[in-house]
Amino acid sequence: MSRSKLKLFYSYSHVDDKFRIDMENALSVLKKNKMIDEWSDRKMVPGQKLSTEIERELRSADIVTFLVSRDFLSSDACLEEWALAKSLAETNNKKLVSIIIRDCAWKDFDDMSDYLVLPNDGKEVDRWSNKDSAWQNIYEGIKAVVEDIRSTFLVSESPRFYRRLFYLSHATS
Repeated sequence: MSRSKLKLFYSYSHVDDKFRIDMENALSVLKKNKMIDEWSDRKMVPGQKLSTEIERELRSADIVTFLVSRDFLSSDACLEEWALAKSLAETNNKKLVSIIIRDCAWKDFDDMSDYLVLPNDGKEVDRWSNKDSAWQNIYEGIKAVVEDIRSTFLVSESPRFYRRLFYLSHATS
């Protein structure tokens, strides 16, 4: 598992598409180092059914990111993605990472404030005097999530695990 990519899903309002592009750029090193594979609805092609494709991609994601703004919180589609991701996270060990991009009432939405958000302390990307520093903070946070997930997989895929698997497969033959 150490070489396989984790799948990262973007949930965002299309009003905030610029922020999604900024985040993709901020995470480009993780993508180039084959640590993540990103997906947003912008990868869809005409003729695909939106709800079906989005749900399929969200279900297969390891990390679901939410670019949170007033527009995100007022979008029924975004709120449906939040609800589905949250229910999947409880049973499938998905990581949910909210990125606060613009000033909004995120602390009062559902239980979003129960999760650690990015950038640090929930300071909106828009409020950072140096946006590059905000995106670097987000990069470091997402990288930490990736490393945490990968270390969890590595524990279960230890050489001892494979030796035991080999022994069990040969003991029954």
